[in-house]
Amino acid sequence: MEYVSLLPPEIKAKRTAQQRYSVIVRVLLILLLLVAVTNAFLMVSSIFVRQDLGSLESERESLEQQAAALAEYQDLYNRLTARENMVGEAMGTVPPWSGLLREASRALQAGTWLSTLNLSYADDSGDFTMNGWAYNHSGVAAMLDQLYTIDQLAQVQVSSSTDIDYQGMEAVQFQVNGQILTGPAFILDEEDDQNNQVDQDEQEEAADQNGQVNQGGE
Repeated sequence: MEYVSLLPPEIKAKRTAQQRYSVIVRVLLILLLLVAVTNAFLMVSSIFVRQDLGSLESERESLEQQAAALAEYQDLYNRLTARENMVGEAMGTVPPWSGLLREASRALQAGTWLSTLNLSYADDSGDFTMNGWAYNHSGVAAMLDQLYTIDQLAQVQVSSSTDIDYQGMEAVQFQVNGQILTGPAFILDEEDDQNNQVDQDEQEEAADQNGQVNQGGE
């Protein structure tokens, strides 16, 4: 069954135009709504961006003020560092003589004595020579083993070890040579100084305890 419209063509055309107009209005309203939502989103985003920029600007100003306040200390630190470097260059890397001599004296075994001890150091290098006597070659070897443990010495070796008659007794005359290594910088950090002092005290205490044990065994 076919539907036949009895409306005049003018009315049908008018209704069709109204429908088209209604669709166009709806589409325009949807577009306007999208534009309004987009504008609102952009406005809110711009507000947050302005707040972030204001916070960053405040932080920048605070950092600039802190940097300006620390500039004086930076200049003071630079001058202090330059003077420390100057003093360090002037003093060089002199070996710690007191510690070196103390450790060298501990290397001497019972029945070993020195005739001469020569130490020289210049231009970041040095040499040492020990001359003396011992009861036997074992005493010289034991002394040499102790000298090997001294960090400030290198290339330690016996240049001569000869059996002799010393005042009617059999003895061994020896000569030991070696190199003196470069010492630490003249100016050290306070923490390094404290650590070195603690290590040195512990080593001295351990050496004293070993000496007491050896004396008790004898």
